[in-house]
Amino acid sequence: MKQPPTFSARRSVMAAMGCIMLVSTAGAAMAEEDYLSRVYLQHIRDQAPYFTRYDTIAPKEAKSAAKSVSQQPRAPAISPRPAAQSQPPVAAEPVPDVNIRLAKTKPNKPKNPLWNVISELRFGVLVHDSVFLNSHHANYLNPLENRYESGADFNPEIVFVSPDFLDIIFSPRFNIGGTINSGDDTNSAYAVASWDYNWDNDAFLEGFLGMAWHDGERHGGSQGDGGNADGKIEFGSRVLFRLGAEVGWRWRKVHGVSFIWEHLSNAGWLSDKNQGINNIGFRYGYRFSQ
Repeated sequence: MKQPPTFSARRSVMAAMGCIMLVSTAGAAMAEEDYLSRVYLQHIRDQAPYFTRYDTIAPKEAKSAAKSVSQQPRAPAISPRPAAQSQPPVAAEPVPDVNIRLAKTKPNKPKNPLWNVISELRFGVLVHDSVFLNSHHANYLNPLENRYESGADFNPEIVFVSPDFLDIIFSPRFNIGGTINSGDDTNSAYAVASWDYNWDNDAFLEGFLGMAWHDGERHGGSQGDGGNADGKIEFGSRVLFRLGAEVGWRWRKVHGVSFIWEHLSNAGWLSDKNQGINNIGFRYGYRFSQ
């Protein structure tokens, strides 16, 4: 049989009960602010019934006090703080590509060749048989003066895309076109190869070389002042060489204006007669591809 505790033990129990009451009143205000204090107070309240287990130890006042303490509404159980749940990564909104948008809105940028073969279309107006420097006469350049034949030449031209296998010779493009005289003088049709160079400021330089056919005079009567009696040029042969140069400027990558000089003659290789002709003028071009 268990022996009841002595009087000194009874005093210890009473002191503990007093501490419980003091902690119960003072800790209530503190529990709401201090997390550790709330846990400690809950622990003491859970141990209060242990001290009132023996009737012979705790008097009725102590039992009632302990009972009131045990019947007080307990603070809600402190659950451990939930670990921060990892949120699924939020997909970032796509940033619009400024370069693509600008490229789409940039007007008149050359894209694809016309019908996959035509690179550029050109049209010009030239002074027919213009006075030009030559090796036989020290003529000065005068675009407003005709030498033997007269009138203006209308010059349509088609420029084709350069084939890939010609990259080895700097990718020439092939041009076909003609000059149609406004009067009754020489007309011509030609096919040439052309090479061009483009600067960053959209200026360009082009040179061309090829062959031409004409419907003018080959041989005539009196030479007179360098032409025949009818004032026609004696070309000497029906087929001539065509060469020349063109310099101009483009805007918006597709529109271009240029100054052109072209020369047609047989170079003395195809006939003894070789007066030749020089035409100069201006042209406009619309480009479908680079």
